[in-house]
Amino acid sequence: FIILSFTIIDAITDTPEIIMWVLHFLSFLMMTGMMFFNISHVTRSTNLRKDTKQIWILLIVMGAPIANPVYWYRYIWKADRSIEM
Repeated sequence: FIILSFTIIDAITDTPEIIMWVLHFLSFLMMTGMMFFNISHVTRSTNLRKDTKQIWILLIVMGAPIANPVYWYRYIWKADRSIEM
């Protein structure tokens, strides 16, 4: 899939292939970092029950592209907003 995406993007634009590989690697690092940050936040959170923590860790590991932003929105961003108000 990635090679097909690079081939299509390369055909559409004049972007060198190495730039696409670097962008892919950077997005991988960002998702991995976000996953580890969210898992550490889940384990340190006192607002979640033990079974809810286990479910969130499983969701973050198995469905990271969807679960990471959902967890961040529900438990990090909204919590920061409620403190400010």
